[in-house]
Amino acid sequence: MIAKRIARSLMIFLSGAIALALLSGMAKKPPEAPPPVPAKPAITTEAIAALIKQDLEKPPVNGFDLGALARFYGARNDAPAWTDKAKADTALAALAQSGDDGLDPETYHADALAAAHRDTPQAIAQYDLVLTDGFLKYARDMRLGAISPYSVEGDIALPERSFDPVTALVAALASNALPQFISSLAPPHAEYAGLKKAYIHYRAIAARGGWQEIPASTKFTQGEDLPLLRERLGFEESVGNDLAAALKEYQTRNGLDDTGMLDSATLASLNVPASARAGQIMLNMERWRWMPPFAARYIEVNTADATLKVFDNGKLALISRIIAGKRASPTPIFFAQVEQVTVNPPWNVPNNIARHEMLPKLRRNPDYLSSQHIVILNGPSNDPYGTTINWGSISAAKFPYDFRQLPGDDNALGYLKLEMPNRFDSYLHDTPSRNLFARADRHLSHGCMRVQEILPLASYALTGDVNAGLTQIKSLIDAHETKHIALDRKLPVYVLYWTAIADADGNAGFRPDVYGRDAELLAALSAPHVPGKVSMTALETECSAG
Repeated sequence: MIAKRIARSLMIFLSGAIALALLSGMAKKPPEAPPPVPAKPAITTEAIAALIKQDLEKPPVNGFDLGALARFYGARNDAPAWTDKAKADTALAALAQSGDDGLDPETYHADALAAAHRDTPQAIAQYDLVLTDGFLKYARDMRLGAISPYSVEGDIALPERSFDPVTALVAALASNALPQFISSLAPPHAEYAGLKKAYIHYRAIAARGGWQEIPASTKFTQGEDLPLLRERLGFEESVGNDLAAALKEYQTRNGLDDTGMLDSATLASLNVPASARAGQIMLNMERWRWMPPFAARYIEVNTADATLKVFDNGKLALISRIIAGKRASPTPIFFAQVEQVTVNPPWNVPNNIARHEMLPKLRRNPDYLSSQHIVILNGPSNDPYGTTINWGSISAAKFPYDFRQLPGDDNALGYLKLEMPNRFDSYLHDTPSRNLFARADRHLSHGCMRVQEILPLASYALTGDVNAGLTQIKSLIDAHETKHIALDRKLPVYVLYWTAIADADGNAGFRPDVYGRDAELLAALSAPHVPGKVSMTALETECSAG
């Protein structure tokens, strides 16, 4: 026992002695100090500006809009724009979130910027240039669209718009108003905000795998519960106990016959993948970026679903079905202004209709023009209906005659026409074939727009009220004379093409791409006209003017 205690005490002593010796040795031989770290040279604004100027003269990165960058930095004496971290983070966040607006963040170098290091003057200068280039492109695309509408199709005529992102960004940075500037870039239309919510929603559904397709053989009768249909509708509708009611709601929102039955058109719509719906919304968001701010009073036509709406200071004053252009003769996308209302209008028959549609009928029946109350404006003086003309000898390629249909019950323009000069000669007018408004697919015309509610529309154009002018208009119609009534103030008309429509909450409805415009726009947006990623290194319609 004593021996063990002695051994333990000795061990404690020796360990203490060794520690003292080590401490004594350390005190006698202090460790050598590490070599001094040379101080980093100060990074000055002037040094970065000099590098920016150098980079602009010899750009280190391809794909930049050098003209815009030169103007931007020239207005700042080449001073960097993004050394303030808060401003840089605000701009970078906008680029990173551009996907929510249907744009591609990589077009604006978002990933490269997020991964960039800013630890040397050269890196800071390049970061500044890349962020400026990306932000200027983003601002332009948000305000005017990622692609010009005129590079997509030839039958578009929208108001000219100008926007200089360089001047706007210089001003926003100088006034510390970058967040406000970013907020102002999106279209000022409530419809765009609704589509943006819908786009985020459908993109999220697609990211989770989308919805299950309903087999074509599926049958559904009202009153039964069909779990697959309930699940599918649940992605877009609030589905209660009445599944048929939810299906009707879906049909109404998507422009389908609201029968509450699972017909072929409804099944086809339900089976469009969520990713395709997101893409459809994205294309319509791009079209909204082409739009100028609308006037307080205006007519909006959606040719995709053949409807017309009149808005007065944000309120819906009138809604009407229309007959729009056939697939082979689509109604254009354009802006015009109603200048006058013509009561009992004559119809100047377009040459292509006279040559290709009426000439074959005249060859079979020389009395065709007389039966339709159509006269020849430049024909034989004593034969206004051309009954003595040998129509078999008349060439369609060199058709020499001008036709006009006289006002009357069978006139192709009906009793009313809204005169809105445009290069397409496309107008809003009445029709004698009013039974066609009952059809679900109303794409039947040569390009003009026949309006079901033409009387209240003409009343609104003349008086600002859908009822105030009805008595006067009906009286003029009954007089059987052509009368031109000038408007006190012009009424703007936007003839547009929306295949995706959303309310303020982002509840979306879809329409078929009857004219193939979605496919053409998608192809144009996918073409290599947009700068790539960078590393840190005149048509004729059936109602021609007259």
